Parts: sequence; C-alpha cells; structure tokens
Amino acid sequence: MRRGLEDEKWQEVKEKVYKRDKTCRFLAIMTWAESKRIMKKAPAKLLNTLDPAHVFPVSLFPHLVYDVENVVLLCRYVHECLDSGKNPITGDSLTEEEHENLWMRIIGEARYTKLRQKAYSQLPTAYRGGGLC
Repeated sequence: MRRGLEDEKWQEVKEKVYKRDKTCRFLAIMTWAESKRIMKKAPAKLLNTLDPAHVFPVSLFPHLVYDVENVVLLCRYVHECLDSGKNPITGDSLTEEEHENLWMRIIGEARYTKLRQKAYSQLPTAYRGGGLC
C-alpha cells in the first residue's frame, strides 16, 4: 500500500517522525568503523535522502501503518537494505534474528519489545507465533 500526498494521516505521521528523529537513526548509532564501511559502499545520494521506514512492515502488520512508534527516519540506503534483508554495513543477508537485533539497536530494546507485542497482539491467533517471515 503506497501512501501519497493525498493521505493526510500519513503526512501527519511523517511530519512527527521528521521532527522527532531529524536524521537517519541507523547512521546516528553506528561506530566510527561501521560508518566508514557504509560511506565507502553506499552511494551518497542514497545516504543523503531520508525516508520514514516502518519497523514492522505494513505488508504484514497493516494495523501499525500510522503508528508513530513503528516509523523511524532512515537514509534510503539503510531503508532499502533492511527492507531487502541485507545488513547495511556488510551487505550480507540477514537472518530473522539479526534483523530483529538491528532494529533493537536502532530503536532500543524496550521500544522494540513493546512494539512487537502490539504488532502480534492484533494478528489472528494462528499468526502470533513469532517472526516476520
């Protein structure tokens, strides 16, 4: 589901996220060595373009589409990597556990745990067992 300019609720969410985060949350928490690796491999245009990104994907958790806690500001490079299951630092494929650990690092373990509970509590019982895949 694409959210465009005509979706006023999405525009409000984006505005709140831009005001709260101001910069790529992933790049802001990287070590110097990690940042250096990313800067070498990622195109500057993708590092300089900011996107609101859903922690728990809308395709699996549509009830969280407008939840500000489920949206963070990421540069497009990191956003595309995470959405495609790649580690933004190494380019390697991520396991489900590694994917979760990166999100916990980005938003904090407490926020991630609370958001995960909210995500899975509203799914049909058959789907509440676990991971994103």
